[in-house]
Amino acid sequence: PEVPLAPVVDDEVQAALQRLTPKDRLARILAADRAPLLHADVLELEVQEALARGALGDVAAAADAWDRAALRADLILPACDEQIVALRTQQAKLLAMAGEADSAACVLAAAYAAHAIAFAPGRRLFVERFADDFDLEPEDETDAVATLVGDFLGKSHSR
Repeated sequence: PEVPLAPVVDDEVQAALQRLTPKDRLARILAADRAPLLHADVLELEVQEALARGALGDVAAAADAWDRAALRADLILPACDEQIVALRTQQAKLLAMAGEADSAACVLAAAYAAHAIAFAPGRRLFVERFADDFDLEPEDETDAVATLVGDFLGKSHSR
């Protein structure tokens, strides 16, 4: 098959995928022929897969999908690109939710390091910038993601 000259997984395709149930979206993504697609298209399908798996509650598979997306982004985007930081942040969140606290902390540290190089150092700034990605409830100190972020910021939390 011939490789397209422009991305085919554009805003319209992404919106159509988002309108599907997570189960149908995942089935459609897994059935897609990725061979003739641009790297950007494959990356977008990997992000959509991670979102679908997370919506289905399969946090370990979602974390793996975020990792595949971040690895692809590492290959095709400039070092420390904001999208890489966002992908790794999502991966850390899902790893924490899957009970992989040590792995989550390592991935979060890598995301922070890239953010600090590209934008500005400061852990609190990083957490504030990605607060919506962490989706934290202020009073929930036993939540795995809250614990991950609290530990990252040097706060002690119950486990």
